[in-house]
Amino acid sequence: MKILYYYIILSFITTTLFAKDIRNIFFHTPYLNGVDKNDETIKYNADFNRDGILDSITVDGCNVSIKMSGSKSITTSLEDQCGECTEVKVTQEPAYFFIGFFGTDNGDIYAYRYDKEQKNWFLEGMISKSKENKRIVFDKTLFPKQWSIDKSAVIEPKEDISHMSVSRSIVKKQHLYKAPNKNSKTKMYLLEGDKVEVLEEKDDWFYIVYHGKKDIKAWIPKTAVDEQ
Repeated sequence: MKILYYYIILSFITTTLFAKDIRNIFFHTPYLNGVDKNDETIKYNADFNRDGILDSITVDGCNVSIKMSGSKSITTSLEDQCGECTEVKVTQEPAYFFIGFFGTDNGDIYAYRYDKEQKNWFLEGMISKSKENKRIVFDKTLFPKQWSIDKSAVIEPKEDISHMSVSRSIVKKQHLYKAPNKNSKTKMYLLEGDKVEVLEEKDDWFYIVYHGKKDIKAWIPKTAVDEQ
């Protein structure tokens, strides 16, 4: 009984922490099993808006049909986000709809989040895969406005995210700094080719995060990374 109790508590804490980062949602939240209606059409059944009534998402190639209680039915095409190798993954809690190129070395995966207030699915960002750096980076900078999956509505950003999650490469060995000044140099460093995400900029400095065995946040000179 104690084991079950601790398992439930641990699962709750883990889910709460993962939910704060879409990369962790993508990797660690269980996907729903779709029902094959034919060779190309898959249907996902779940209570996405948590009202006790079963909803459905049907995917036929690039065409998506969504039926949810209390919301209008949505039928739309995502031709600009899919192709021959496109796959779809759906999670229930939290409710996300991923579409893109899961099996390729290089490709983009688009992430849609269900918004209970708007009663629609909104494009929250894109996960970019790269064979060269073998990392997956979630990028919100491409979508300062979050369009709904059927392009009928848009959510304006609540904050300026123009500088968030921009992926850059280190051009040569670079020591990390605790603050944006040369007096705060640490013993830690990054090597040429390491990928970092720029979170903030101040004068001639970038505040970055490096995703290694653990996330490391620090300041580096702007000259330490490649130009875009």
